[in-house]
Amino acid sequence: MASHGRVLPDGLADLRGLEPVQDQFRDVLAILEAERGREQGGRTVRRRAWKNLVFTGGPGSGKSWAAAAVARAYWKLGLLSSGHLLEVAPADLNWTDAGETGALADKVFRNAMGGVLMIKGADDWYQLRDRGLHLAGHLYAQLTEYRVTRDDQVAVIVTGQADPLHKWLHGHPQLAARFLAVIDFPRYRGCL
Repeated sequence: MASHGRVLPDGLADLRGLEPVQDQFRDVLAILEAERGREQGGRTVRRRAWKNLVFTGGPGSGKSWAAAAVARAYWKLGLLSSGHLLEVAPADLNWTDAGETGALADKVFRNAMGGVLMIKGADDWYQLRDRGLHLAGHLYAQLTEYRVTRDDQVAVIVTGQADPLHKWLHGHPQLAARFLAVIDFPRYRGCL
């Protein structure tokens, strides 16, 4: 369970059958821990890594369980102030009017402050008429604002089926750059 010399947080280490996910998350933690260590050692980190992640995989593959483990791990590392998980659906961020969409996104981000915001089924945005362009713009703006003005106190995890989610991110490269890693979840076959 602790390959690469890195112990996984409670919850994620317990997911039997998700070893590939565990390995990918160890890599994410290594980056964030190294950066945190440099900062605590008095070194300046000019370009901090983004804490945001993309989880791809089908329903029941362990993404929500893993997102809760990520929230706890980020809190234990001191990257987030509370480490709670707020799960929302794409519809919770989408409105017919762009101004309303911005207001909804702002409210959701405020509720997630200090923790992880998990947007479940974000691959649905690719099916929209504009391929999720206006939603990508709002998400990009919120991520940037919270990094600059709110000490990066929200981490976002978007989840969904791999193919449409990859296409959506590929269509929005500036937004895609805000995500540290894409973690692919195989069909979950283990037992807790």
